[in-house]
Amino acid sequence: MTNKIRIQPVHFLELRNIWDGDHRLPTSSSRRAWALARNLDPDAVNRWWYRRRLALKNSGELVTSEHYDLPIGFP
Repeated sequence: MTNKIRIQPVHFLELRNIWDGDHRLPTSSSRRAWALARNLDPDAVNRWWYRRRLALKNSGELVTSEHYDLPIGFP
């Protein structure tokens, strides 16, 4: 079993840039693949996305139920 690293500032920046471009929630499988490609804990990445979605909902903005595949990119 490989130890996963905590989400680092560079990862938060990458996630924030993705979120700023698209407020939909990525599919669970693509969030997991994105996290594993960066050796991050998939649960921590999932929590980040759900906190963004909750903040959007609490701001009164429309929250869509659509999902998309998060590109893995170049970790």
